[in-house]
Amino acid sequence: MITFYFMLAISWGIAAIVTGFVFVPKFREMQFTSAYEGGLKAIIWTDVIQAVVMFIGLFAVIIQGLVTLGGWKRTFARASRGGRIELDSFDPRTRHTIWSLLIGGFFNSFATFAFNQAQIQRYMCIHSTRGAKQALLINAVGSGILILLSVFIGIIVYAYYADCDPYTAKQIQEIDQILPYFVMEVLSDKKGLPGVFLACVFSGSLSTISSGLNSLAAVIIEDFYKGLMGRKLTDQRQVSYIWYSAIAVSTVVLVGIIVSYLTRSLESEEIDPKLIIPISDVCYCLLPKQWRKRRECGIEDEAYRKKQVPLFEYFHS
Repeated sequence: MITFYFMLAISWGIAAIVTGFVFVPKFREMQFTSAYEGGLKAIIWTDVIQAVVMFIGLFAVIIQGLVTLGGWKRTFARASRGGRIELDSFDPRTRHTIWSLLIGGFFNSFATFAFNQAQIQRYMCIHSTRGAKQALLINAVGSGILILLSVFIGIIVYAYYADCDPYTAKQIQEIDQILPYFVMEVLSDKKGLPGVFLACVFSGSLSTISSGLNSLAAVIIEDFYKGLMGRKLTDQRQVSYIWYSAIAVSTVVLVGIIVSYLTRSLESEEIDPKLIIPISDVCYCLLPKQWRKRRECGIEDEAYRKKQVPLFEYFHS
């Protein structure tokens, strides 16, 4: 079942080819230029460095995992006995098959390559249409290799824990923790390698955040400050203001992360209803029961019901 995910690499390649030969030339013909291209070029270079770190981290996990398991033959033999090696399935009743991963993956990646603001800004930063096509195809190949390495790591992790599931044994709280748990168990005695994996994780996150912050800052300046507020700025002022927008967004995210770590999780009855309950939720208690059930869409949740309070208590607490 794990091996089905290699279909995503194929779908990414198809989407990149269609985008490169159909959409990129059209974008280049528009000849849009932007004061933000310099900042985006810096982001592209940081993405290259972060991609190198990601590959190093993945290869470190794969190599040490194969050494621990005794080679790739034993690894694949264990995964095959567990029914994890399956290359094709057209069963529409199964969630992950060729239908969802190849066809659905194509449309998912196609939306990113062809219509995502951060991607299009990258195409426009390159000097020629041919260079933009080459960069897109290189990205598709690199992403495909990254997906294949991730699939291989999934096979290694399954083979390692085939006889003892740490999630079932309550050694981890969430199933998503199994890879970090595997890394600390296998690489903990190798100095520096757990840190390399941590750098790999952060590089994967920051490579997305960096371009997203740049795009979000550009939207704030162009659509809100210049569009809604009607302000006029020179290119030099725009570049300076875009840093303010990026810093503001980064600060909000950073403060939210810090607060989430400093505060403990609260029970529903411990939270002040005025902070979490919209006015509509409170006022809906005055409607007939049949109307309220339609609004809930058939979903019943005990914690959600605890959060709802009478209208009088909401305004007088």
